Amino acid sequence: MEIQNPPLSGTYDWLLYDRLVYTRLSLETSPPWPDAIIRQNTFCNACLNITRARRASEFTSVRQRNAYYDFMSYVFEYSSIPDRRARGIKFFHATTAVTTWAALGAIEGVARSVVLSPATINVLSEVNRLLLEENMYVIYCLLFTTDNNFPFAFVNNSPCVIHPREISCFDFDLQMVRFEQSIVENYITSHRDQFTDTVRNEINGTLNPSGALMSTVSFITGGISRQAMNMAKSGLGVSELSFMNYRHRTAIGFASVHIFHRRISDYTNYLRSIGYI
Repeated sequence: MEIQNPPLSGTYDWLLYDRLVYTRLSLETSPPWPDAIIRQNTFCNACLNITRARRASEFTSVRQRNAYYDFMSYVFEYSSIPDRRARGIKFFHATTAVTTWAALGAIEGVARSVVLSPATINVLSEVNRLLLEENMYVIYCLLFTTDNNFPFAFVNNSPCVIHPREISCFDFDLQMVRFEQSIVENYITSHRDQFTDTVRNEINGTLNPSGALMSTVSFITGGISRQAMNMAKSGLGVSELSFMNYRHRTAIGFASVHIFHRRISDYTNYLRSIGYI
């Protein structure tokens, strides 16, 4: 849990100051960073402890969850914790760019009053929370187990695998897109009443990089998410993306994975190979 001032009450707590320090470090400097900086940061230590215990509920805001994903990306790429076979996993680099998650940080800032209604904010925040719960289990398996500490194939879209089969990091990341978006799809199906015309239109506005809504949010989201959305629109041959469309959401996620794996030129052929075009 995030604490304003010391002392901390347990290993799952961190100082707000340290989260902001880490976020600034990530935004303004290039990794890897000295181990001492990471070891002394209460947010970084708490992220590892929380993952071991799978206590996703310790993170109570979108910004906290996004910082967690950012640090986990660092752990996979630069720390000694992951098995060498898992070091090429990029999904947690890309996760904030899947659908609108890169824009979600805006709901606690300018978008709260300028772009998105309270109903839309509530929907996106809840989905963000649910995804972290599921993703943290996968991260736990990769970092802190001996049987699943490599990129492994899910069974029936579930990471609960008894005898895991190793796959490439690229295929693992594509699999994670399907895994996440099936969770989103289940949420949409079971909460249809929450997706009013206003909510759908506002979320779809964030999926349109050239739209009026996105012009406000895009300053916060960064280039990767905009690039992924544009790639999805071009690849699918559509002028607008719809949050309610599973193929549209996964196409954005697949684009993000191709970007981070530096395989952009393969993206259209990939969509064709899975029957999207």
